[in-house]
Amino acid sequence: MKNYDLICFGGGLFSNEEKNFIQENKILENNIKHLSGSDELLIELYQKAVALIYPSLYEGFGLPLVDAMHQGCPLVISDTSCFPEICGEAALYFNPLSVDELINKMDKITFDNKIKNDLIAKGKKRANFFSWNKCANETLEVYKKTV
Repeated sequence: MKNYDLICFGGGLFSNEEKNFIQENKILENNIKHLSGSDELLIELYQKAVALIYPSLYEGFGLPLVDAMHQGCPLVISDTSCFPEICGEAALYFNPLSVDELINKMDKITFDNKIKNDLIAKGKKRANFFSWNKCANETLEVYKKTV
């Protein structure tokens, strides 16, 4: 069995409460890393990751999901909020309140290359639906209609 690191990117350092929880529960204590940095570093992490795990309960849109799909990073994400609308069939979904569901989806993405490769292909295709140029043009059209 491979040994994986859990990389938490951005969002500030772990709080004392989070550090204590990790230490008390011996949860991958030596394999959890907090990083922050440039977009280039984040892109490199997406490209090397087994998956982006995104257990959010609510998001306004979910730009990290689109960024990850664009970089060929498969997604294991909450079945909440706007995620199914953004990702369609390009992700494995789980109930963010169910540890068992998360573990099941992580096992699938880790040990089933067919599922992983399928999600990567679907993700790259799905990411093409979203671009800054498209967003700017659609926003401009809304402005034109309101003026």
